[in-house]
Amino acid sequence: MKTITTLLAALTLISSAAAQMPHYQPQPAYSQPNYGQHGHGQRGFTQPGAIDYTALGGQWYMTFNGRSDPNPTPAQVDAQGRFMVRSGNITWQGQFRGMTGQGISMAPKRNGRGIDRFPIRLQFDGQCHIHVSMQGAAPIMIHVNHRPGEPCPR
Repeated sequence: MKTITTLLAALTLISSAAAQMPHYQPQPAYSQPNYGQHGHGQRGFTQPGAIDYTALGGQWYMTFNGRSDPNPTPAQVDAQGRFMVRSGNITWQGQFRGMTGQGISMAPKRNGRGIDRFPIRLQFDGQCHIHVSMQGAAPIMIHVNHRPGEPCPR
């Protein structure tokens, strides 16, 4: 017990002395380089856990089966990565975690009675595209806030 008390007293003394030193600034125990800002590192690189999910909201332009839909689909994405997308009578909702997302696609059944639900998977490329896969459907490419063929918005 005496050893622990002595160790705590020493740590307190060191912390107090360091705080009184000129130009002292405590450093985090672990830090990552700040890629993608101020011209350092790779352009467009997104750190895991540092995604601005709200930037994924807005107008989604979809490409599937080699065709691009000219009409945007409104998408809402909150800061925690929860998303809601409505296009006609189809709704997608789910959650991004890091660069991937999972959700449910809901649409009225063909007989008009009830709702069909299909799991969807999303993969964000770190810039402005999201790849969507859904069982039994062609892959979908989402162009976030830009038309296909246009550059990513800043």
